[in-house]
Amino acid sequence: MAGQKLSPRQKMINLMYLVFIAMLALTMSKKVLTSFGRVYEDLKTTVELTKEKNNELLQLLAQKAQEQPQKYGEKYKDAQEVNRMTLEFHQYLDQFQKELLKKTKQEPGNIDYEVLDKGHVLDEIFFLGEGYAPKGKEFVDKINKFREALLTYVSKYKDKGLEERVKYRFNTDPIKEKTAKISWLDYYFRDFP
Repeated sequence: MAGQKLSPRQKMINLMYLVFIAMLALTMSKKVLTSFGRVYEDLKTTVELTKEKNNELLQLLAQKAQEQPQKYGEKYKDAQEVNRMTLEFHQYLDQFQKELLKKTKQEPGNIDYEVLDKGHVLDEIFFLGEGYAPKGKEFVDKINKFREALLTYVSKYKDKGLEERVKYRFNTDPIKEKTAKISWLDYYFRDFP
């Protein structure tokens, strides 16, 4: 069978099957989006619990700063500033999410993840041709600004491990893929649902 000559019609049918199979492989199942949505909801819960824990630690540090101002006063001021910056950054992300959900006709707290299977909405916000749209540039700039501000405080306490984690988690450097470099925003957000 493998050595058999195929007619042009049979070659076309085989090619159509190949294209059809490739299209099926590229189509993301809506159930996968629902699973990602569940993971996202769990992460939101974790973020809220972390916020509460951070507030408790900040209150504890405030108490220590009152008791021992020489030892904890400066650290408490730094912690307050880092907390303020973090809340500001988190507010920016929440506001961005609300805008994105509004464009997809979804409401926070009642998201149907299965209808979010198209990447064009985010592409229209972040990209303009091959470059960034103003909102895309703003998004990357906010992340970079937040990272650099955090690093100024982290470097003050000379914690190399924490410094490396901040650099890694908020890294927006281009991603090397095979032989080319792709911008961070393109790599993680272009054509994604």
